[in-house]
Amino acid sequence: MKENLNILSKRECQYCQSNIKLNEDYILCPSCSAPYHKDCWYENEGCAVYGCNYKIVLEKEGNIKTFSSKDILTECEYLINRKNYTEAINKCNALLNIEPDNIDAKAIYNRIVTLINTKLQLLEQGDTSFENKDYKAAEIYFKNSLDYLNDAESALVNSKIQVIKEAIPKLLRKRKINNLIIYLILVMILLTAGYFYYYYYYLQEERDFANIEKSDNISDINAIESQITKYERYISKYANGKLTDRAQDKIFYLSSVIVRKLYREDWKTSLTYLKKIDENSNPVTHNELFNLIYDRANADFKNIYSKAKKLDIQKKFSEAKDELNRALSITEFFPESELSKSKSTLDLNINLINKKISYERKISDIEKEISLKRDELKKLESPDKNIIVHLNAEIIEEKSPSLYIARNFDDENIVAIRGNNNRYISGQQVNLDCENKGTITIYDNNQKEVTLPLFKIYNKNFENELFSSNNFEKESIIQRLNYLNEQRVKIDSILNLKL
Repeated sequence: MKENLNILSKRECQYCQSNIKLNEDYILCPSCSAPYHKDCWYENEGCAVYGCNYKIVLEKEGNIKTFSSKDILTECEYLINRKNYTEAINKCNALLNIEPDNIDAKAIYNRIVTLINTKLQLLEQGDTSFENKDYKAAEIYFKNSLDYLNDAESALVNSKIQVIKEAIPKLLRKRKINNLIIYLILVMILLTAGYFYYYYYYLQEERDFANIEKSDNISDINAIESQITKYERYISKYANGKLTDRAQDKIFYLSSVIVRKLYREDWKTSLTYLKKIDENSNPVTHNELFNLIYDRANADFKNIYSKAKKLDIQKKFSEAKDELNRALSITEFFPESELSKSKSTLDLNINLINKKISYERKISDIEKEISLKRDELKKLESPDKNIIVHLNAEIIEEKSPSLYIARNFDDENIVAIRGNNNRYISGQQVNLDCENKGTITIYDNNQKEVTLPLFKIYNKNFENELFSSNNFEKESIIQRLNYLNEQRVKIDSILNLKL
């Protein structure tokens, strides 16, 4: 078809290859639409286009029709009226390819295109509406499209319209059923929502209370404590609720059960739960439970106080102070009671115990000092001849101008001798009277510590001088000892005070 259109657009006779004039009659090949001069057509006895091979019989010359633009346009109008738009537009295209400036042909071409577009648009909209099950709209589009359809096309569209007419009642019934189902579903949703609202919101307080109440158990302390906590949370959540008073009564009851179970073993915890019971609304129960707790606490107070006195007599002052503090803590649980009146006495006893603790440390220091002073006094006495040791030794080494290392010939032991103003040399043999001064630690040649017996050379020339100077020191020590003994007596009198 494209090749034929190219041939027509050249406006050349396909036999003589010359142009066909505008007002000159021409013949189009019935098979391929190639243009020819009338004479050339008969001379060639048909089409000269390669591959067409259309031939004519000369005897039927009168059957070959010549064409003019007017004839083609008339035939286009006829085809339009017959609603054969495809044939009409092909004819018009053939004319425009030969006479591209033909205004009438262009006008008819535009009208045909408009009619085809309108027809296609209506059919497309009808099909879309049908697919979307909008049957009423589809019926309107299809009926409007009948004005642009030929007989064959109209028959097809009419069959669609018939289907639509049958489908609409079914659709309406289906829509009614669907609407009814939707309505029922909505009613069910609303009823369900109302039920859930009533159950989970309006009845929430009752449900929460019932969930707590079903776990009430007065046989187990831990379970009771857990229930009290739950009821307290319930009251906090529903401060002005319908069941708040019942929850409060539950707390009062369960607290009284805990008090009765615990007051003997743990009256402090019992006192905590007693505070959960309103004294004004439950005066009898509150007073009864308070007396049980108070009597038990008072018994503990007396036992602790008695134990503190025994520890004081045994001079265990720190332990006694701890017990007094325990007794004092008991009085703080019961203000404005008989126990609270014991607080001042306990405070005095605790102060006394603190003094005893401090004096106990002080008397220990006094005892140590007395022992030291007595030792000093003994040292100031004239040297006892029994403690004078005679050394027959050989000097081994001089450690300092007044300290020597020597070997005792009597037992072959190495000793240290602290000398006077005399100087000794290594290897010198000496015979000395010495006082035993215990031991001394020195370093040997290998820098190792060595502990040796220590002896001090006894100087008889200074004995009298030492004795005279020692008398003054003895008096001073005796005076100090007398003072220390007096202090010890005073402290003992305080330590022996009873609580």
